[in-house]
Amino acid sequence: MNRDSMLLVSFFAIALSALLVALLLTVVEQGNDINLLKERLHDAQPSKPAQPSSSPAQGYAGESGSIYAKRINELEAELQEQDIIMRSSLSRHERQIQGGNNQAKKLKSQISDVDARAGDFSSAAGQSIKGVVILGVKVPTVPANISSEGIQTGQPSLKAAGYLRLSDESSAESHFTIGSGSIVTRDGAVLTNRHVTEGLAEILEKKDDFCEFILVSLGRQCAGEILAEVRGYDGSSSPVLRVRESQSYDLALVSTSLSPGRVLELGSSGSLKAGQQVIAIGNPESLDFTTTQGIISATNRNLDETLVGPDPLYIGDYWIQTDTPVNPGNSGGPLLNKNGKIIGIITLGFGTGFGGDAGLNMAIPSDIAREEFRLD
Repeated sequence: MNRDSMLLVSFFAIALSALLVALLLTVVEQGNDINLLKERLHDAQPSKPAQPSSSPAQGYAGESGSIYAKRINELEAELQEQDIIMRSSLSRHERQIQGGNNQAKKLKSQISDVDARAGDFSSAAGQSIKGVVILGVKVPTVPANISSEGIQTGQPSLKAAGYLRLSDESSAESHFTIGSGSIVTRDGAVLTNRHVTEGLAEILEKKDDFCEFILVSLGRQCAGEILAEVRGYDGSSSPVLRVRESQSYDLALVSTSLSPGRVLELGSSGSLKAGQQVIAIGNPESLDFTTTQGIISATNRNLDETLVGPDPLYIGDYWIQTDTPVNPGNSGGPLLNKNGKIIGIITLGFGTGFGGDAGLNMAIPSDIAREEFRLD
């Protein structure tokens, strides 16, 4: 956030504070007015009923009571009027405060726009990262009780091993990252790639191969149940509860029990233009929650069999091409616009090291994901 943006925020905070103080003073002042009216109303009440008298003044008792009754009615009417005035004033101040809140939201949006125009995505990244997750597996492990000569060095027959990375290891448990995802609903549903969820399923189906992979790569042995998990930016985690996989695109929606730190909104990918700045957030090479920046290189890029092979999940002319740096582990993560809205799901990379310096990376448009899973 630049200096001018900070000054705008400070000015608005001072103005809102002054409005709240004015509201409090008004409530106190009008409350005092009502209490004063109540006292006057009490004082206007006759302390005792008029006693019969044979004096000439007796004839004035009825007249005095009428005067009191009239005055009481006047004071009650005045009290009601003050009450109406106070309620109206409170309502007006509440509307002003609500207007202030709306203005604050508008100001934040304007600041984000200013930052984006200046090439500063820090505001968008700082908020959006809370809605990005890691998809992977965890397994209890212990040091291998064999000599180094006894460890086979052949590649285990596990397809997911090509992009499986150790992300965290303690004395008793190892965590591996397969890909990334975005929380897109209030109940913690995560949008990701189908090849990410297929990798999770493969590990659970081929546990022996996975344990061999751990033995070869870490020199540790599996010592308990292997679980698929989703981990949030705040450190919270959830098992994978259910997976819905698209039959037409490399997309999947994962049900979790996560309490979202932030729900990422799906933006419109239909209006994207080449040259627009974007960012990607994900977990490349197990460097968790990494942000990279680039531009939209092309829209509606056509990928055919010569580029992606015969798999129908990847053939089509809908792809978003970007030079934003991505690597293994970014799969399924969001491609975000200047406002922190998802406009694509990182899926493919061409060139050395799955993208890297080649700058030839592909994302599935957000409009496709929205329609595929009814994410309105």
